[in-house]
Amino acid sequence: FEALSSNENSALECLFLRQNKLGPHVADPLSNLLSMRCLLTVDLWGNDLGVSVAQNLAELLGKNLCRVQGFGLRDNCIGPEGSGCLAEALRSGPPSAPRW
Repeated sequence: FEALSSNENSALECLFLRQNKLGPHVADPLSNLLSMRCLLTVDLWGNDLGVSVAQNLAELLGKNLCRVQGFGLRDNCIGPEGSGCLAEALRSGPPSAPRW
């Protein structure tokens, strides 16, 4: 993540990291990547991201700091709290906030 997010000239539009045993430790690097505004699709299905990563994503969405139009977050131990944060960010975020 660090190498990708440190390259300001990156044209990375899709990030597929299904079932890579990613956990809450990727919260900050993932936030940095999403803030680059080039990513359109992020598929993190089948990891163990947890509530903290969902909260970070919700914050980015609520502030319209990312352009991601599609997330794959199935089976990530986000639970009701993380899902609630994401739902609220999508519901109350800026009008141009991504929807999925």
